[in-house]
Amino acid sequence: MRVIGFLIFIFGAVLWQTNVLSAGFDYSPKGCEYVITFPVQPDYIQSQVFGLETIMAITPNDHVPCLRAECVKIADKSLVTDGAIREFINYQANSIGISGAVRFEKKSLGTIASLYGMKSIGKLKVNVVLRIYIGSQSLLNTVVVEETQNFPSVKTIKFWDSVRRR
Repeated sequence: MRVIGFLIFIFGAVLWQTNVLSAGFDYSPKGCEYVITFPVQPDYIQSQVFGLETIMAITPNDHVPCLRAECVKIADKSLVTDGAIREFINYQANSIGISGAVRFEKKSLGTIASLYGMKSIGKLKVNVVLRIYIGSQSLLNTVVVEETQNFPSVKTIKFWDSVRRR
């Protein structure tokens, strides 16, 4: 009887954790082939990526970690080269105050370009990860900023793991 009670407790705890961590707010603007889930209701801001209008989703200022996503439809696939993606990520990195090598990897979601860096903001040390998911029809640009001592948190991992195609 004790074993059955223990198994029911474990099963209930797993179900509770799964429900709590799977709840979220999907972001996928019109024309985006990707969906990404935020752990809290994001703020939406008009933005431009590669000169194209889009709506950026970003966690509210009082939320940690800072999670951001923006997606644009690819108008001309010939302009989406490794060089152009590398230049865009390096531009973002420089504007944030980090540097690093851009890595490309082929995954089932498409090619993922990423850059990882660290930065001090006063006495606070943070990790910054820039990722672009390159699909056949759109680009999903994500940014994660999180305190180094907490990186990567469950929220960050769930954010990255939530990326999927529509």
